[in-house]
Amino acid sequence: MSEDTNLMVQLDVMYPANIGDLKSIYASHIGVLASGEEIFLDACQVQPQTFNAEKKSVVATVAQRTIISHEHARRLIGVLLQVVSQLDEKKK
Repeated sequence: MSEDTNLMVQLDVMYPANIGDLKSIYASHIGVLASGEEIFLDACQVQPQTFNAEKKSVVATVAQRTIISHEHARRLIGVLLQVVSQLDEKKK
């Protein structure tokens, strides 16, 4: 049986009854790493109070890691470009 990798299906996203139950974080930095076919997105919270003038550095604590496939990364890039473009148009 051959597998159709171009099959498009509708994704019915399910949210909890109380949207407040979702874990949300604010990320002031996203670190991106790659390993084989997986891409790691590390959502970090920069701690400005940890600024080290000598090293010219600041601590960024990883709060959440999301791992996605190469193909999902391509889709994410497309969606992000589209959403950012729409936001830019609204600002004009």
